[in-house]
Amino acid sequence: MDKRVYKTKKAIRDAMLELILQYDYNKITVKMITDKANIGRKTFYLHYGCIEDVILDYKNTISLELEQSINKNFFNTENDIHNIFMDLTNLIKNNIEFYRRIAKNDTYFFMRNIFEQMLEEAINKIYFKSYKTDSTNVSYYSSFYAAGMTRLFFDYLKGSISISLDDVRYIITRACLLSLDDIIKRNHEIII
Repeated sequence: MDKRVYKTKKAIRDAMLELILQYDYNKITVKMITDKANIGRKTFYLHYGCIEDVILDYKNTISLELEQSINKNFFNTENDIHNIFMDLTNLIKNNIEFYRRIAKNDTYFFMRNIFEQMLEEAINKIYFKSYKTDSTNVSYYSSFYAAGMTRLFFDYLKGSISISLDDVRYIITRACLLSLDDIIKRNHEIII
């Protein structure tokens, strides 16, 4: 990608993220984005067809980061899955105010769906690489886990649970690796 195109798209995405911290989604306009990014309206439309395209581009950027994490960390061991979710929690930590805003504001509910979809895709990749299966059942498990993980992340971000983000990461890592029965047995063994 041309450096100027990259710089302009980044300015637009950054402007959008700043505006998300200040306004409900339905209040954000292209003019607000162009003013914040210090670009003209034509420049915006040269790169994006609408505001939703900016959100989709941001989602694709995060998905690419998760994909790179999976490719970098994955060697079919518990530690590697731990590292993948460590990268994910670091991504959240680096943009914590943005994620808190979208977790707490109902006009950004669609962002929760995007986050869940990204997690589902990442979990699918982990399981397909780990078990080298083409079973459609893996997709059902990935969907189930992604929904639960998203709920846990968003409950943390809303402040409705009193555990740390690292605790959230630990829980989702264990959930990916163990069945509920295994988790209960292991916790029981630790308590005794």
